[in-house]
Amino acid sequence: MNDSELREQLRAADPANELTPLAPDQLDRLMEDTMAQSSPTSGSRWRILVAAAAVLAVGGGAWLFGSLPGTQQQAPATPAAAIRLTAGSAMAKCIPPQAATLAAEADYAFAGTVTAVSDGVVTFQVSKTYRGAPAERVEIAVAGHSESLMGGASPTVGGQYLIAATHGAAMGCGYSGTADTPGLAELFAQAF
Repeated sequence: MNDSELREQLRAADPANELTPLAPDQLDRLMEDTMAQSSPTSGSRWRILVAAAAVLAVGGGAWLFGSLPGTQQQAPATPAAAIRLTAGSAMAKCIPPQAATLAAEADYAFAGTVTAVSDGVVTFQVSKTYRGAPAERVEIAVAGHSESLMGGASPTVGGQYLIAATHGAAMGCGYSGTADTPGLAELFAQAF
């Protein structure tokens, strides 16, 4: 919230904001009447000062706590309905996967369970997003490339996977596969 927005909110909250402004002659008469009245007693002054201090303390506290980043209401993160990826190339030569490479190259990574395999598309229900925008579902077009993505096996409904992707393509060569692939969970834990 910037200063202009804050001023606008204060004006909206001011109960006198809806009153019609006094005409100049009425304002002059009111000022003269106020000046002509006797000044408040010293006890009244203290009560006025204490009341003013209390109003300032409450207002300042409300402003302070309202402006702290941790106390502001945050909009709930709504995961995207689905993210679409493609499988990596089956023709890649691979070196053993490295956590540093995974951390540096992957722009999206998730754990998920296959819920459907149809027409060359594998659909995953996402259980955890390691990197990238949260999504409930990820679809990967695997026509002709599913073996490189899944470590040599065809994806099956109910199978659990760890998938890393870069620039919209799932990473093969040991960076994606079934969740029980030896070393893959440790690789994800080190990278993310």
